Amino acid sequence: MAAAQAVDGADASAGGPTPDLGERRVRAQRRGRPHQFGPVLVPQGRFAAALLFLVGVVNLLPGVVAITPSRIGAAYGVAADADGSPDLVLLLRHRAVLLALVGTGLLCAAFLSSLRVPAMAAGGVSMGTFLLFARVTPALNGATMRVARIDLAALVRLAVAAGLVRAQG
Repeated sequence: MAAAQAVDGADASAGGPTPDLGERRVRAQRRGRPHQFGPVLVPQGRFAAALLFLVGVVNLLPGVVAITPSRIGAAYGVAADADGSPDLVLLLRHRAVLLALVGTGLLCAAFLSSLRVPAMAAGGVSMGTFLLFARVTPALNGATMRVARIDLAALVRLAVAAGLVRAQG
């Protein structure tokens, strides 16, 4: 027991030597935390956070349409100018705001683990319903199909992140 106390007493701030690998292992076991030894490429939590960040950016980018309605044509391949179709412009700008909210939630969840489950649920429902609607709607234009492919790729990444979060407990 005295040897264990001596190991705890070795402190770099007190001028003592830096603990070696064996001492660190003993300390980690005493604290009840497994200590990982050897190379760790990317911890699951960081990889999940990176995926959530990426999916968050994908959902946040369409928010530009809310501020700049002139980008609607480039984003969705539909002619929606304020003179010809103010209702469509309003609906697409509102859609952009909602996507930006989902994206912001996913970005926050990348850094705050307590937000991960609700943010992933919101993102999954948002992208999943869009993909479902795109699947059952005939004759969509190329720009809308591009959005569907991007959402599909983002949804797969979100599912991987969800699996990693679940595996972490």
